Amino acid sequence: MPFRRLLVIASVLGSCLHGSSAARAEVRAVWVSRWEFKSEADIREMMAWLAEQGFNVVLFQVRGQGTVYYRSAIEPPAETLAGTSGWDPLAVALQEAQARGLQLHAWINVFPGWRGETPHPDPRQLWNFHRDWFLMSVDGSRDFRAAEYAFLTPTLPSARSYLVSLLRELWTSYPVDGIHFDYIRYPGPGYGYDPESLLLFRGTTGLEPEEDLLAWDDFRREAITQFLREIRQALDAEGKQLRLSAAVIGDWRMGRSVFLQDSHQWMSESLLDAIFPMTYTPDTTRFAREIREHQLDAHATRVYPGILVERNPNWPQEIAIARRLGTGGFCLFSYGGLRKAAEKDSLFLLTLRRLLRTPQPSPTPWPTQPRGTSDRWGPVIAHVRRSPPHVPSDRRWEVECSIRDPSGVLLRSVPPRSPYLIWTVGSPLEGGKVELMLPTPVGSDTYRTLHSLDPVPAGSAVYYRIFAADRTHSDPTLCNWNYSLLERAWAVPSNSSWRATGKLGPALWGARSCAVDGRGNVWVVESIRNQLRVFTPEGRELLFSPLDVSRLLGAPAEPNAALAAVIAHDDTVYVAVRANGGRLVAVSAYSGGVLFRVQLDRPPGDVELLDRGNFVAASPDGSCWWIFDRTGLLRKPPVCTSHLTQGIAVLPGGEAILATCRSEDVLHVWRRLDPNSPLYEEIPTDLPFQDIRIGDVETGPDGHIFLCLAGAGLVLELNSDFQVIDALSQNLRAPLTLGLSPDGRRAYVIEAPGLGPEFIRIFERQ
Repeated sequence: MPFRRLLVIASVLGSCLHGSSAARAEVRAVWVSRWEFKSEADIREMMAWLAEQGFNVVLFQVRGQGTVYYRSAIEPPAETLAGTSGWDPLAVALQEAQARGLQLHAWINVFPGWRGETPHPDPRQLWNFHRDWFLMSVDGSRDFRAAEYAFLTPTLPSARSYLVSLLRELWTSYPVDGIHFDYIRYPGPGYGYDPESLLLFRGTTGLEPEEDLLAWDDFRREAITQFLREIRQALDAEGKQLRLSAAVIGDWRMGRSVFLQDSHQWMSESLLDAIFPMTYTPDTTRFAREIREHQLDAHATRVYPGILVERNPNWPQEIAIARRLGTGGFCLFSYGGLRKAAEKDSLFLLTLRRLLRTPQPSPTPWPTQPRGTSDRWGPVIAHVRRSPPHVPSDRRWEVECSIRDPSGVLLRSVPPRSPYLIWTVGSPLEGGKVELMLPTPVGSDTYRTLHSLDPVPAGSAVYYRIFAADRTHSDPTLCNWNYSLLERAWAVPSNSSWRATGKLGPALWGARSCAVDGRGNVWVVESIRNQLRVFTPEGRELLFSPLDVSRLLGAPAEPNAALAAVIAHDDTVYVAVRANGGRLVAVSAYSGGVLFRVQLDRPPGDVELLDRGNFVAASPDGSCWWIFDRTGLLRKPPVCTSHLTQGIAVLPGGEAILATCRSEDVLHVWRRLDPNSPLYEEIPTDLPFQDIRIGDVETGPDGHIFLCLAGAGLVLELNSDFQVIDALSQNLRAPLTLGLSPDGRRAYVIEAPGLGPEFIRIFERQ
């Protein structure tokens, strides 16, 4: 079967389950946060305005931080309701929405349980009576200031049971049209290390987290998925028809690896009726790419893009893109921003009305799908994994997964086969190979490819998906079918010369940039604490570390001053600072003392040394890059492109500038026009690399290129011809950047930390 047919079949399966988008009324939703109403009059005016503009679904926030905006016997009312006459915001919102034909979905922050320095006065509040339920970070603290909220621990059955009871009270007491989940994730991979969760993980796997970080991630992801199963089971047990949806990370691969949010598995199991990806970017290329990725795994779940209106001049184009992609709807963030913009700019209001009133909105968008308890969704395919973990270029490999269904899984070796895997190399639209999967051992839920699969050329992308049918009908063509996520992996040599050998120093809060000086000491930007940390190769912190922003600037730092990047050249370390435009600060690697400071005419993002004292820097928003000298003087006008530059690297001698691109998820190359010229031109390439996401690119002392595929848990080592020659992969989840020792034999890998602490991983060349 051609792989093109595979993608078409997957799309058709999803549309058959919930109807084509053309046959449904368009969902025109809006988020209304708890900060956007203070009185009954506010809500009445809000609902009237939203109906007038053409919205038809309101996601109305009723839980923010372990307090609620409705009458509850379980959680105390929100602090903003204290001292009022005891009015009920949700009841008022329901009455006003229903009077105007608006659907109202109760928006809840799921795992946040508190926020702020002062505990709530009510002893029932979670932070007061169950602090043991809150996430503990890898450094043993319950410090939640970096994550904004203190989160409940999803792996604790008691915490999940509490939330199920809270939601049951909500849907029993109020006739809401749906429940909308937000913050249904971890704040980062460095959380969840409380004693009970560690005990549960040991009991399940017999391992410590550091022995298998990927299994530890799976354990925590599965806990959130299990919470949604428990919600769905509670609804089905009561025969309750209620729309469930969730706001999810726009880049689903980063959501899965960094925030442990398995949104595509939720869609595979039909646990939600819709997801609202938070595709909050003015970059329309990235916006469309992220939405398409969600649609490829949508199953029976609708994908309604979340569109940020404030600071996004392209929001009208993004609505047009959503319509062109056939999403059947969208959601704007948020009501308060819309009102402010509409009051300031009549053209904005006119544009909004034209977009929302054409075609005429229907009062009944998003019809309820009958669920019941019948077996109609097909087998659940989960825990897809490879052996070895990364596709090898020099040996055969296998795929296994779990497949479950109440009526049993159809086993059939002749067409229509079940279950089977289809895979291809290079493009998901090219022809593919089919391989049967069998239970191993017989009778278990674990299935493995019948034969091992062929090796794949190094650096190639491998795409695969698994299909399976259940036993609900004697005719296999009438059984319920389902399919797994569309997996993409990258082929690398199986015998890597790089080995993970440990961690450097303590867990760091928001490590973002890393450099190694001529003595082998490691300099790291710790962004959450806005300071520079310096460690010996053995992990001991130097006496002059940490260096904060004020010390580097030589004066008290302005509130929004931030460290952007660090680079090292022999015994001098250069620190890029976003303050008063921008600064480049040169620091002695011996003493940490400031050697000189350079004023830049614009704030820097990533920075690299180019040649002969010249530097290249990207802007913080990635829209431009430019070259400047040691005095801060521009050597050439900024290069502004449609790309969103994430990371910058330079080939030896400044021969070429490399830039990772968040827009297209590729690597761009600019070649120098002349050895003595600061002018570069972009050269067309057909480099296959994707899954870079938020990853950086660096060059080693031998000129080799190290490309961080944050979306694939992999760092590729390339030669100067961009051929893959090796990879760093052991126990990596989302490599962000790395620093290399002067001899190139040791690599310090920084993983994407989310909003919390994470260790720097050490790899050594054997």
